[in-house]
Amino acid sequence: MKEVLIVMPSMKMGGAEKSLISLLNRLTPDVQKELEISVEVMVANTNGELYGEIPTFIKQVEAPADFRVFITTIKELISSKNWTVCGMLRKIQWQIEKRVCKNAEGLSENEMYWKKMSKYLKSLKKEYDVAISYMDGAASYYVVDKVFAKKKIIWVHNQIEKLNISKVFLNDFFSKVNGIVTISDLCVESIVRIFPEYSKKVYAIPNLSDKFLIQKQSEAFFPEEFKNKRKPIILSIGRLVNQKGFDIGIEAAKELSNRGLDFVWFIMGNGPLKNDLQQLIEKKQLHDKVMLMGVRKNPYPYMKQCDIVFQPSRYEGKSIVLDEAKILMKPIVSSEYDTVYDQIENNVTGIIAKLDANDLADALERLISSESVRYRFAENLAHKMEIMPDEFEMYKSVLTGEV
Repeated sequence: MKEVLIVMPSMKMGGAEKSLISLLNRLTPDVQKELEISVEVMVANTNGELYGEIPTFIKQVEAPADFRVFITTIKELISSKNWTVCGMLRKIQWQIEKRVCKNAEGLSENEMYWKKMSKYLKSLKKEYDVAISYMDGAASYYVVDKVFAKKKIIWVHNQIEKLNISKVFLNDFFSKVNGIVTISDLCVESIVRIFPEYSKKVYAIPNLSDKFLIQKQSEAFFPEEFKNKRKPIILSIGRLVNQKGFDIGIEAAKELSNRGLDFVWFIMGNGPLKNDLQQLIEKKQLHDKVMLMGVRKNPYPYMKQCDIVFQPSRYEGKSIVLDEAKILMKPIVSSEYDTVYDQIENNVTGIIAKLDANDLADALERLISSESVRYRFAENLAHKMEIMPDEFEMYKSVLTGEV
């Protein structure tokens, strides 16, 4: 029986986190027995919305206090009261140092933070057969430097060029692992282009979406926010960060409003740009058309009842939101980025538009104005779902360390 550890920094609402929940739900005791593995999960910051969704049959390992402090923000630590004095002092020290120290090596803030503070983190005492970081960044650094395991596998959830990570710094970690898993063929190409020496240990395994669980959860309730709405409902789900392009989406919404189109757009998610986006909504006088609704533990009833799923991202590795929209047969409007063509067949299952307010507005107008086009896209998605492969099979080789 192989001992397997999966490490995550947090379980906040996000694509990688939802994919992990789908994976863990598939790893029932019978499946683990069949694969001859025993799976343990370590989540450093337990404040996330999806933490409670980890199945009870999955054994959880408490993250060491020093790693927990390393991952968690000062504000979250204070509110949770789950911290050590030494850890907190080091974290405050870092907040001061990063404002004054020179970054001669060209490292990102996260890389500098790891290089400076990781020496204070103790290694895990237990040795595993397979240790997996399911998220790039600190979780990967921790697995590589602080976990004893016969095989180590790390996940990269985006094209490597988009992550603002030093090549020298990343090479140090890539050289020490047995497998690098990323979520699309384009992401594989991105890694191999920069690190050709690791081409034989880079694999593409798409994010996992539990089709039947999503369909079941989508029937849980009818969203109160959607009641009495007699206009097309647009829905976006994602962190309120620059990557997701909601600022450009708001510009597109203003263009639609100027054209006299009737609609309402709900944006589900939290993040550091919440106040900026709310101010932009007010500035554009869209408060009755664009709503920031925060996070919902179960987003699927909202997706099931909306008319259009809208994703104006600047880039994605492989969008789990688009996979979920396809499962629920929702017409999609997405911005154009490198990997979007892996998920959407343009003008068949959705519309791909340039990352431009006018182009996005044109695509949205086409779906807002035509129920028949929305119906045709939904029918096409239903057909595509019938032949969708079971991606869980691809995960088995990772869990058993055979990649």
